[in-house]
Amino acid sequence: MPPEPQRNYWDACVFISYINDDAERAPTIDALLAESSEPEHPREVVTSTYTIVEVAFALQEKREQALDSNAEGKIDALWTDRYAVKLIDFHEGIARDARTLIRGALAAGYSLKPGDAVHLASARGIGAAEFHTYSKDLVKYASIAGFPIMEPYGAQEAMF
Repeated sequence: MPPEPQRNYWDACVFISYINDDAERAPTIDALLAESSEPEHPREVVTSTYTIVEVAFALQEKREQALDSNAEGKIDALWTDRYAVKLIDFHEGIARDARTLIRGALAAGYSLKPGDAVHLASARGIGAAEFHTYSKDLVKYASIAGFPIMEPYGAQEAMF
């Protein structure tokens, strides 16, 4: 029997970078999505259904104040392939854990936003090995959340 895959939770900003074709980030994200599309891959990409709300439009759409059906199609494609991206539902248990994280952050002298707390609680709920984000502000919550918080990386990057 193959080993359980490593579950990596992705924050919404990772998907936003992908939708916006960020030149520095997109190649890594694209490679990880392609890898996780393979059913036998050793790593899973997981995010909350809450991410669907946060990834609402591309940067170009915001700048031009005009919606683009191609951008919407690219966004919707993220949630279609259940091998590439697995979704975890937002529910009362995650909401309560998010509140616990917000309170723990306050006790540590930080201020954790509710949306970020939902993502961290969702990652805890699935037993994530790592939390991937491009938000430098979230790294300080690793000790409260109980897992490493870092930028996404490919297999080649992990070797160096």
